[in-house]
Amino acid sequence: MGEKIYNLAFDFGASSGRMVLCKLEDGKLTLEELHRFPNHEVRVGGHIYWDLFGLYHELKQGLKKAAAKKVPIQSLAIDTWGVDYGLFDKDGNLIGNPVNYRDSRTDGILEEIGKIIPLEELYNRTGIEFMYFNSIFQLYAEKKMRPVILDNAKRILFMPELFGYFLTGIMYSEYTFASTSQLLDARKRQWDYDLIEKLGLNKEMFGDIVMPGTVIGDLLPEVEEETGLKGVKVIAVGSHDTASAVAGAPLESDDAAFLSCGTWSLLGMVLDEPILNEASYKYNYTNEGSIDGKIQFLKNINGLWIMQNLRRNWCEFEGEVSFPDIIREARAAKRQDFTINPKDPRFTAPLNMMKEIIGYCRETGQGTPEGLGEMAMAIYNGLTEEYRKSIQYMEEITGKKFGDHENPLLVSVRSGARASMPGMMDTILNLGLNETVVNVIAEKSGNPRWAWDCYRRFIQMYSDVVMEVGKKYFEQLIDAMKEKKGVTFDVDLTAEDLKELAGQFKAEYKAKIGQDFPDDPKEQLMGAVKAVFRSWDNPRANVYRRDNDIPYSWGTAVNVQSMAFGNMGDDCGTGVAFTRDPATGAKGLFGEFLTNAQGEDVVAGVRTPMHIQEMEQKFPEAFKEFTEVCKTLEDHYRDMQDMEFTVEIGRASCRERV
Repeated sequence: MGEKIYNLAFDFGASSGRMVLCKLEDGKLTLEELHRFPNHEVRVGGHIYWDLFGLYHELKQGLKKAAAKKVPIQSLAIDTWGVDYGLFDKDGNLIGNPVNYRDSRTDGILEEIGKIIPLEELYNRTGIEFMYFNSIFQLYAEKKMRPVILDNAKRILFMPELFGYFLTGIMYSEYTFASTSQLLDARKRQWDYDLIEKLGLNKEMFGDIVMPGTVIGDLLPEVEEETGLKGVKVIAVGSHDTASAVAGAPLESDDAAFLSCGTWSLLGMVLDEPILNEASYKYNYTNEGSIDGKIQFLKNINGLWIMQNLRRNWCEFEGEVSFPDIIREARAAKRQDFTINPKDPRFTAPLNMMKEIIGYCRETGQGTPEGLGEMAMAIYNGLTEEYRKSIQYMEEITGKKFGDHENPLLVSVRSGARASMPGMMDTILNLGLNETVVNVIAEKSGNPRWAWDCYRRFIQMYSDVVMEVGKKYFEQLIDAMKEKKGVTFDVDLTAEDLKELAGQFKAEYKAKIGQDFPDDPKEQLMGAVKAVFRSWDNPRANVYRRDNDIPYSWGTAVNVQSMAFGNMGDDCGTGVAFTRDPATGAKGLFGEFLTNAQGEDVVAGVRTPMHIQEMEQKFPEAFKEFTEVCKTLEDHYRDMQDMEFTVEIGRASCRERV
């Protein structure tokens, strides 16, 4: 048996918190949730506060549970929601309770700051989107409304740093979190002291920036005595929760986008440098700090906070209900077309979210949502529309086009779950195709067979996964076409055969659904995103999680990435592989491979795959590249890797299976 390494991870969300024990043994990482607790806002005197000391109490309860495990825990790390902070006097004492970012004290502050420094200049310096609750606006409001507190403040600590200080007695400022303040120079990754002084703030409050991975210090003796946990070091990680979430997302290329749905929805990309141009300013995109000093270029969208509050209010006034219950009610809702604007200020911090949803729908001429399902649909539709618009704006900013007829971008949509669940979650390939795009890529590639093969595959997958039509109807059409043409395998069908088959697939779709197959790539994308989220709750995924001790509460992200094509000809292919024999653990590649194929062909049973070693003779360069990737991944994760891979015109692309 190898060495066992134990670490603790605390995640404080705006709605709840949890502590997870991480164990690394024999190259295998396992996670155990030891403690979970709610995070409730506190309204006092017309303002909204965090229950800071209640949260710290829960943190220590988690440490006590960890100590009870009687295992040698080496370190702990903390992340929280962004922007909020505590102020400390010269003696290191907290001055006042941290205010909740949804508090109304910042109303009108953005406009006031715009008179001190032009907003376009402010954006060009910090790269952060303008949101009324950013730390810069909170601090300026503090200066106006509570000047005595700010005058006595000698140090600012953001929420994860504040908890770290309580544990260690050491003050620090972590990069990813500092970036959310809108007081950090986006290019230099350091405080913009000139900006701080222009706002009349004390620059001495802002400590030196540390990067994720920095060891902060040891637990204080009194913390060790109270909790029973000894010898544990506190580590600064990507302490803004978005940075930690993105760090765990399986982004497979520089062009990959992520969509993270929590209290806030976050749609964006990871870049080496910030994008600070007219378009990013116009559409109010943000350049937050990421791990390794990188940039998370993203859009914040008011997210499942609205749904969380709908559930809370429903439980208070109508009876207990779970999130899966809400999903079922939404699916069964009589009206599916109610829509809210998630950015409307009325949804920021209402006392009764149900009342606000009903009021918004009435005032916008939509009628009155009846029941939980129709109110939930109003939220889901509103979020979907915001995702659509955000993708459109990101295209304009980055110059990458989705659904373009001249230079089309095709993507796959698949799960980005934090734990590997091979084959359990749904995937849609070749998204972005319609007949116009098919003809364009057929002409540009000189390979019409490949183009029409991609399209018929996409119609089948979208119909099955998104619209739940069922594979069998399309498989029957494929078999009939092969019989008509006198061939055995799909690869023996010609471009004209596949074009005809695509037409038959679309006719079958219309017969089953009652409407034409969608041509709009953005409509396709939103449908696919919803379907992948939905697949988290499918029967096979639920059984797999139960059998492998994966919490349902983890949920899933959705990974949208550029396509790699294994079906463009005999110099292409696809396969699945393990970096070790899954039965014995013996070192060496173990897997199967097919030429001129896409992923589902390997497991469909229609064609007999080749052993992975045959790939070395057929594609020697790609095989060499693939084996190097396998070694890098296994060395990094210290565990056997389970991967899907594609060879496109002799070049390899791979991803972990989720």
